[in-house]
Amino acid sequence: MRSKISIPIISENYASSKWCLRELVHIMDCQKSMSHTVLPIFYKVFPSDVRYLNGNFGEAFHLRKKRFDKKDIQEGQRALTEVSYLNGWESEKFANGHEGELVEEVVKTILSKLRHDFQLDIPDHLVGVDDHVNKIRNWVDIPTKHARMIGICGMGGIGKTTLAKVIYNQLSNKFKHCSFLPDIRETTHNKGILEIQNLLIREILPMNVEYVKLMMELV
Repeated sequence: MRSKISIPIISENYASSKWCLRELVHIMDCQKSMSHTVLPIFYKVFPSDVRYLNGNFGEAFHLRKKRFDKKDIQEGQRALTEVSYLNGWESEKFANGHEGELVEEVVKTILSKLRHDFQLDIPDHLVGVDDHVNKIRNWVDIPTKHARMIGICGMGGIGKTTLAKVIYNQLSNKFKHCSFLPDIRETTHNKGILEIQNLLIREILPMNVEYVKLMMELV
């Protein structure tokens, strides 16, 4: 399995399918053997029912298990127990059962976790950066209807780029598209400002760069 995140949707009839159980066994095995995240959605079932095979969930399993192999039953029950202890979402307890809000929360969480894997590298155990980060975050968090630009000034080597990377990592999951362009002065000097524009366009716009450049020329 090459995916980084699995989202098993555990419904009342989930355990009545040996294929669903086999898939869950594989998912839980991946969680143990690699850096794989499992975020279950308990759809109109309680995690305790999944764990102890109670209620309608357990009834569906017991009605069909005579058609399962002994291995499917043992491994399936083990996987169900393991997934029931994971942090996920219970549809009936989330936003009073409003499925649309549940979907939005799931998407938000997944995007946040995926973007975390693409965060910028910064040194471990930074000293003296928290106060500067908090000051900038306070400015950023002030509501506004307009675009905001914040400059970080100072002599070379005092950590301006590192501070910008920390801020970027903290804020990137709040935006649909984002970009970090280092060494702008050197890149502009060596390759021109169009190279910087193209880099920015490629990172924040999900469309063909040549098309965007043509549109810019027409404007």
